[in-house]
Amino acid sequence: FFVYPYLVKTIYIRDFEIRDITSAYGYSGPACSSEHLGKKTEIAFLEYCKQQAFVSEFVRYHYDSHLTYMFRMDSEILLNRKLVILNLTQEWQTIWQQQFSKTNRNLVRKGINNGFRLATTPEITVKQFRRLYNEHMKSKGTENFYYFDERYFDDLLFAKNRAYQSQLFGIVKDKELFSAAMFLKSGPYATYFLSARNLTHSNSSNMNLLLSKSIQSFCENENRVRFLNLGVGVSVFPDDSLLKFKKVFGGDLIKFFIGKRIFDKEKYRLIQK
Repeated sequence: FFVYPYLVKTIYIRDFEIRDITSAYGYSGPACSSEHLGKKTEIAFLEYCKQQAFVSEFVRYHYDSHLTYMFRMDSEILLNRKLVILNLTQEWQTIWQQQFSKTNRNLVRKGINNGFRLATTPEITVKQFRRLYNEHMKSKGTENFYYFDERYFDDLLFAKNRAYQSQLFGIVKDKELFSAAMFLKSGPYATYFLSARNLTHSNSSNMNLLLSKSIQSFCENENRVRFLNLGVGVSVFPDDSLLKFKKVFGGDLIKFFIGKRIFDKEKYRLIQK
């Protein structure tokens, strides 16, 4: 098999139609059953791209090297950052004792002792999560690109006929939501997608409890997730604060690659001007 989900974008510059392609959001890129098939399909795909008059291509490759085929022909492959990937095929107690840092375990115990607990839908509503998320984004001064309307969250959680499942977890106490996170799941893979914490409370250790209990839930679910992607840091530096936070849950640092390819160099130069 060879599967490559991508989107086509069209813009107009000086009466020129410019069309390029980009892989679907997330860690997609081509999935292929063999190197031989990948090479044959890439040749045919390149010819198709020329027929369609695509100008350029941008690819986000999946982190599972056993599944991913990286384009070779006239394609530039670049290391973007490193992902924190947790292997959840082990028992929960093994992960808790051997993967989590001592400081992380202490913060989780402290949260439980203080009466905080894990909750999910319908106890947590989309409206609650969106309010928490928007307030968190506003405090960071983020661009409009990172804001979503309520329908977007509804579709993520409740839309039918999807190729993935969504799970919303939160930490609550006395009916108040202190932190929450949304995960996307497809087959053996789960991805830490969106999260936010209650800004009226400075106790950031609730995020430790939130992720810890979410990981435990994935481990103990009968439809077990094998790999949980906690994502990258905000920079490429190994001392990145977000990356260091994610590493307290253990896991491996896996390289995340992107790819760039130009089909029509003349039109591409036109875009750059």
